[in-house]
Amino acid sequence: MDYEFYETAEPFTRWLNRWTADHGWPIGGDIYEPCCGDGAIVRACVGPNQRWFMNDLDPRWERGGLDATKSAAWRTPFDWTVTNPPFTKAVPILEQALTHSRIGVAMYLRLSIHEPLKVGTRRSWFAAHKPTAVLVLPRFAHQRSKKYGIWSTDSMTSAWCLWIKGETRQFIDYAPESVIDELEAFTPLYRARMDALMGYTGTEAERQAQRIAA
Repeated sequence: MDYEFYETAEPFTRWLNRWTADHGWPIGGDIYEPCCGDGAIVRACVGPNQRWFMNDLDPRWERGGLDATKSAAWRTPFDWTVTNPPFTKAVPILEQALTHSRIGVAMYLRLSIHEPLKVGTRRSWFAAHKPTAVLVLPRFAHQRSKKYGIWSTDSMTSAWCLWIKGETRQFIDYAPESVIDELEAFTPLYRARMDALMGYTGTEAERQAQRIAA
């Protein structure tokens, strides 16, 4: 099964934390991360007024093992849901998150999630559930290309999409230069850690070949 593992870069989560605090919606209280992977969002966001609850369906992480598209994965109301869900399951997870979050939901999504479609769930869902804010991020290479073994970005950048309960205003914002600078410093360490996590070793050429063969 493909669990669509695209770890969230920590500078992106730190900007989300700053942005929500600056706009009067600090991420705090009981926070659910239903698609936590190896916990990248929690590592970058955790603070003194936050109590995190973590789950992931992917068995390699050994956290919960519950399917976030189902109500059984949401055992109690939370103040916030903050997550990077599998793109193909984003809408059903969003539906659960909006039902079970008291204050807000923040999801890291490809910007193409907003593309109007002729058919399918996304055809009408986002029009009926417009986000409070869209925070557009710089493009990032989450993993090595399965075809070529090199680090390569997606064809579409990503954004934090926020839904704040009871808020009627809407915002769009763009990552400041400081986030881009943080990302440049973060990337080499991220790539080394991800290669180690995936078991790729040796020279760069050997790592590329291992990725293609995987």
